[in-house]
Amino acid sequence: MKKQLLTRVLCCLLVAVMMVFTLAACAGDTTPDTPDKPQDPTTPSTDGGKDDPAQPSTPQSPSVDYITQIPVENFEEAYITILCREDKEYEMFTEEDSASLVDQAVYARNERVEELYNVIVETYPVAGSWEEQTTFAQMLSQSVSVGDDAYQIAATHTAYNASLSLQEQYYDLRSLDSIDLSAPWWSQSFNENCTVHGKLFITTGDLSLTMWEGLYAIFFNREMAEDYGVGNLYQMVRDDEWTIEALTEITGGLYTDDGNQTVGPEDTYGLLINRHSMRAFITTCNLPLCERDANGDYQLVHMDADHIDKVVTVYDALYELVYENDGTFDSQLTDGVYTEMQDVFTGGRALFMMGTLENAPVLRASDMMFGILPFPKYDEEQEDYYAHSYDGLSSFGIPASAQDPEMCARILDALSAENKTSVIPAYNEIVLDSRVARDEDSKAMLGIIRDNLYFDFGFVYSDPLKGDSAVKSGPFARFGDELRLQTPSYTSAFAQYEEVYKTNLEKVMDTFAE
Repeated sequence: MKKQLLTRVLCCLLVAVMMVFTLAACAGDTTPDTPDKPQDPTTPSTDGGKDDPAQPSTPQSPSVDYITQIPVENFEEAYITILCREDKEYEMFTEEDSASLVDQAVYARNERVEELYNVIVETYPVAGSWEEQTTFAQMLSQSVSVGDDAYQIAATHTAYNASLSLQEQYYDLRSLDSIDLSAPWWSQSFNENCTVHGKLFITTGDLSLTMWEGLYAIFFNREMAEDYGVGNLYQMVRDDEWTIEALTEITGGLYTDDGNQTVGPEDTYGLLINRHSMRAFITTCNLPLCERDANGDYQLVHMDADHIDKVVTVYDALYELVYENDGTFDSQLTDGVYTEMQDVFTGGRALFMMGTLENAPVLRASDMMFGILPFPKYDEEQEDYYAHSYDGLSSFGIPASAQDPEMCARILDALSAENKTSVIPAYNEIVLDSRVARDEDSKAMLGIIRDNLYFDFGFVYSDPLKGDSAVKSGPFARFGDELRLQTPSYTSAFAQYEEVYKTNLEKVMDTFAE
């Protein structure tokens, strides 16, 4: 399945030689939108991400075999090489002998797609974290610029993949007949909201394990909740009473100094939070960043006359929660790993911790009893508990250098469909439901989170809106960053960057219109 580097190089040389003779003989053609909810392999500190042997060894059989909805074709042992981030390669490839049941499902997924379509699926992992995005971008752009057909699928960090999608790096997925973007294994809010003028360059869905791993949730210490008499938190969610105001009231005053008279992680708190968690409230409180106009173009509406009052109300409420509430500890960590927060929480020194489902297995490995809740609503009138995923989730595109984009589209579709059939149930049932959620109520809460994942165009394309200027954050990140900087007035802070965002949004719209 996956080839070693030497084999890869030799194959590329052989293909190059064959192409020389082939091109001498003939000329070939080159042709250049609600999300479902998958989840991802996790990496607990105790076992490197392997499943708990005490848990059931076999996930339940899926009720639907989704890949059977896709036409089968014989691609005559064509290579499907997936350019991916090396630290997220597990989404695309795992070894056959892995002890992890989720890894085994990923391996079996690739094997089934290979057999059905007579292809060879392999990965080409490169450095691709947020800090290493230049490396990934260079690998993709070099391949596209020379048209070498080195990669058939690209999978990477959505925040910078959005920028790549505006640089003629990918085919328009809407122009390809061999991918069903309306299928349940693709995120419909992503596809619908990121389609502009009928064009969609990247997508995400069940194939993105990191999309589910990155879902934000609030974890709570069940023993502390009982000791403090906070009531039935699960019922609060069901009764639509789980709001920012309720969270503030519950956590207020829940602070105990450890005796050294210095505020720090050794003390006991009502809530642990950090910058990335603060950003999620943009989605969970339904604060739109961009909306379409009559021409189908997106306009920046985040702080316009129709939305400013609600945005400022939420910002001020969070400012109060974080800085005027003794019970809140604002962690200095901002990298998404949450190590400091996890140590405080698993040490029994916090009632609530905001994080992502990636944190759950680490918590599960501790001795504490914890529950899981969705992020709170803006108020009781808000219709749903909207869910948000970390912007490092993988999104997928078909490189513009791919010589057979319809084949690539078919295999991309098949991989995602098979992920929904086998990999996602393994992750849900074994890593989350069986291994993480220790009570039936938390399982129900996870269902609420999964069912309400939403993607705003302004979130997906936030990074391109900062342009090449000195502005360090796009409009999505701006909200959390200003909270982290303890900025008292979000109105004046956002106003400094609003025109830059609007100008760059116009450029983005022009790119889609070309």
